[in-house]
Amino acid sequence: MKKYISLFLGIFLLSTGFSQEEIKKQDLGKTETEESVESEESFDDFEEEFEGFDAIGSENEDKKISVKLAGKLNIGFDIFFKDFKSQKEIEDASLKFPLWGTLSLNAKASMAEAYIAVKLSEKSIPAIELGEKTEIFPKPIVPMWLDEAYLEINLGSVFFGGGLKKITWGIANSMSVLDCINPIDKSDYSEIDYQKRKIASPLFFLYAYLPLEMKLSIVYLPIFEPNRIATSGIWKSNNYVGKIIETNKVKYSQTGIRYTATIDGIHDLGVQYFYGFIKDQLIKKTSTVSDYNSYHQIGITYGTAIGPVNLRTEFAANITNDIQGNNANIENPNLAWNIGFDYTMPYNIMINIEAKETIRLKQSGITNTNDIEYNKSQTNTKLNFTLSQRTLRSALEWKILAIVGIEDKDFLIAPSINMILGDFDIDLKLGFFGGNKNGELGRFRNNHFLKFSIGYTF
Repeated sequence: MKKYISLFLGIFLLSTGFSQEEIKKQDLGKTETEESVESEESFDDFEEEFEGFDAIGSENEDKKISVKLAGKLNIGFDIFFKDFKSQKEIEDASLKFPLWGTLSLNAKASMAEAYIAVKLSEKSIPAIELGEKTEIFPKPIVPMWLDEAYLEINLGSVFFGGGLKKITWGIANSMSVLDCINPIDKSDYSEIDYQKRKIASPLFFLYAYLPLEMKLSIVYLPIFEPNRIATSGIWKSNNYVGKIIETNKVKYSQTGIRYTATIDGIHDLGVQYFYGFIKDQLIKKTSTVSDYNSYHQIGITYGTAIGPVNLRTEFAANITNDIQGNNANIENPNLAWNIGFDYTMPYNIMINIEAKETIRLKQSGITNTNDIEYNKSQTNTKLNFTLSQRTLRSALEWKILAIVGIEDKDFLIAPSINMILGDFDIDLKLGFFGGNKNGELGRFRNNHFLKFSIGYTF
């Protein structure tokens, strides 16, 4: 895996190094007067983004290189409470490091773009972790401090590249059944933003914009990285520790293709095929562990607007090597669907409702590291409700999120408020878990939390 990371970072450094070389070439042949004038102008107009570095002798103004440094720094705290039926005591063992953030560097040329982003937190830098330590399984292949790092080549309507990247397939706002490229970090359920829980994967990608509002996307993942779970701490999934399996091998490579089209500007259609591996390890009925199971996914999407309502739906058929459903060493095949809609009401109040269900076709008494009660039901259904409003010229947003597990009989309710003050923002979130103690959400019913942060974006 280290050689892949070294290759991607090497490509990135070469691309930014080329940018600096172009700058040096432009300085040749300038008079002292010109240099003096330009120096004064650049001093007055200095910004974080540098543009206008043309190659020597080039008369094409489109051939420019820009380099932009951006990021966000947060200071704040997380507090976790015990079950409210007790004395509402604060668990000081759950105290976290009060400073975290992100940093990114983006270099663009006329035909190429290089991007790298890093995460700074106690999870990505274990040396600063406070309180109770959290063990992650399996051990990450990609360093946790590296968020994304990729190079993209632009050939007009065709783009291709490679690196560590997050790619979204499907059209659901959350709980997608087709967003199958990247693994998910399940080691902290207080992070309720699905996109922030996604883990960038080493991959090669190509997408082409075709006539009549069509798009073709192809991905190839040379290695496989599973979902991450916590095996210690307050977000521990269960009492099981999985088997360590080396998945950075060619035998675990994955690939997929997706085609989308827009008809009459209001009908969004999509079909996709993906061959890969189920990202949670399989636990046999005998409590031993099987390998990661391979599967084929065939999926379709449809989205449209009906007046003020935006409607989206997804359908997936996940086919494993156990078509008959009688092999306890292999996950059963399943069908999955998602349907949701957005509706904007008066006073800019928005409501979003989504439903997701997985229907297991056969039962062989198995489960996995995430769904500890999955072998008791052939269906797994969840509902997501979100009510929000932006006001004060979008400077203030309040939101109430509720996730309900039907078969698990559990829930998460998370109200939040966010205020933007120039380059600063203030964020406050609360989270309340409840329901069946064996449910995916209910097992964290002692982990009610309060999160507060002040962030600075630059």
